[in-house]
Amino acid sequence: MGPQLKEAELRGRRIQDIILSPWLWIAGAALAGLFLGSLSIGPANQRYIKLGLGLILGYLVLRFPVYISAGIFIIVYTLPTVLWLGNTNILFLLCLTIVWVIKYGLRIEASPKKTFLDWAIFLYILAHLVSVFQMRTGDLDNTVRSLLHLLSPLLLFYIVVNAARTTKRLELLAQAFTFSMAFVYFTAIMERFFHSITYIPSWYLWGQGSIYGEAQVFRAMGIFRTHGLLSDACALCLILQIFLVAYYRRNRFLASYHVVIGIVSMSILMLTGNRGGLLALAFGLVYMLWIFNKGIKVRHLVTGALIIGGIILISEWILSAQEGNITLISRLIATEFNENYIPDTRKDGWPAIWELIMQKPIAGHGPYYDLLYYRSIDNHMGWPHNAFLFYFVTIGLFGVLIYIILLTILIFKTFPGRGHSMAQASLAKGLAIVFHVNVIQLTIGELRTDHQRPDVRVIFMWVIYSLAVLAYYLWREERQSKSPVNLPAK
Repeated sequence: MGPQLKEAELRGRRIQDIILSPWLWIAGAALAGLFLGSLSIGPANQRYIKLGLGLILGYLVLRFPVYISAGIFIIVYTLPTVLWLGNTNILFLLCLTIVWVIKYGLRIEASPKKTFLDWAIFLYILAHLVSVFQMRTGDLDNTVRSLLHLLSPLLLFYIVVNAARTTKRLELLAQAFTFSMAFVYFTAIMERFFHSITYIPSWYLWGQGSIYGEAQVFRAMGIFRTHGLLSDACALCLILQIFLVAYYRRNRFLASYHVVIGIVSMSILMLTGNRGGLLALAFGLVYMLWIFNKGIKVRHLVTGALIIGGIILISEWILSAQEGNITLISRLIATEFNENYIPDTRKDGWPAIWELIMQKPIAGHGPYYDLLYYRSIDNHMGWPHNAFLFYFVTIGLFGVLIYIILLTILIFKTFPGRGHSMAQASLAKGLAIVFHVNVIQLTIGELRTDHQRPDVRVIFMWVIYSLAVLAYYLWREERQSKSPVNLPAK
């Protein structure tokens, strides 16, 4: 069966039990100030709509346990709207953190625990703060927004790891992630095939680009408005769906649901025309099969290969028809490297980025990447298209080394070893392996794009990191108890 919550757990603590606490009045004053500040953006009717949605989310945060609110955030983070402090994702995470602290003070939530990433995260934050002293004069407002954008997802990491400490809660968050991706796929389908239909007001959307209009009907981007993030998300989601199909194999409805999401994941990835996403998927599939090497039958491999092959052929035909014989496979085959092993699409941009890095190599230029200013200096300058180069520019050598250390710890700590059976894996074990694979896939994607841009990729990244750490701890507890928390669903 899917996630089943006890009535008392789903109902959460009664509002009247919470509202009597003086802690709530302190939090209420802070939240009121944030909401009032948010009303300074946009015409009156738009502001009231945003306020109404904020009040609904605020009610849900107070009404239900924190891990359910985290699941709601994992669903709605793809739809942020602009606020004075950045966007609603930042506000949501700040509010959820305040409520989590209050509920911990009231002993409604368990006390937080240390994780193996704590010291690396501390240094990661420190690197950003040190780089602030390197910012250009007049960039303070943009620097503060950049810090909030990059560091607020860390709040989600600690909320997820601490508030969702059971396998059922992990299962709920995995399903929330799947549902979130289903919505993203819906927006990608609407963008490509029904782009003239307006279903989300353009004034609501935060970030760059549009999800409507003729310019968006070729390479799919969806609500993410970047085909790089969409293709990577598809690659990660497909790996998750493969395991969930095996786990729910005795539940026809859930198994069918995850089969459909998996097929759509592959289809949308191909329609993005993004080479990096396809490589991340190929690695994920091979690596997952290497880990789950017990009990794999030839007919399963053949069936999977035929399905993926059919999807590739159909998607390539659609992409070729709309982009003039330019397809994902043809772009991948045509990729060239110069004498310095730089891809053809980065041969001008990366040398310009490197010159910028050498101006302040130790502490960087500050958290805010001023794209327009850098382009005014060198028209070859653009987004770094590499998360490591991006950090080298913004937080310097110190910061990029800390990021590499953080990734190394996460990957090696969650490494599950080889010789596992997907059919016999418990939920905690299976998801620990899946999200470990996802972390590496995401890291591969960071070699050709960057999560530091003003979009939701940084939140997507920390969602995966938090689920990987949570699943690791739950699987470890399961092994220590020598009895699975729950067996494959019947």
